[in-house]
Amino acid sequence: MAYVVAQHTDGVSLEQERSTATLVLAASAIIVLARVARPLRPWKVGLIVAMATFLTLVTIIEPLREFFEIHDPPAGTMTMAVVVVAATAVLVQPVWQIGDRLVGWGEQQLAAFRRRRQE
Repeated sequence: MAYVVAQHTDGVSLEQERSTATLVLAASAIIVLARVARPLRPWKVGLIVAMATFLTLVTIIEPLREFFEIHDPPAGTMTMAVVVVAATAVLVQPVWQIGDRLVGWGEQQLAAFRRRRQE
């Protein structure tokens, strides 16, 4: 989503589009990691904090920015990227719960189907 918006924004270079997509993907992955890591244990919290710290360092330390080819997008594009990451943070839990319910429903249907076949 962030890449498509950046791609259709005037004055945004290909490098800035890619940087936007990379940063949004990395931040969203950390959010998903925090959800998958439940129940949280000290080592899991440490992993999440380490990844978030590394992402932050990549965005502010010039040699890391150069290595990962991070180019600052315009302010409007960066604002949109923050909105996408915030939406991910808000939606990951309810979407996860819906997925859990669908999996549970599917398992019930499969068990009922197997029982009917055995009769």
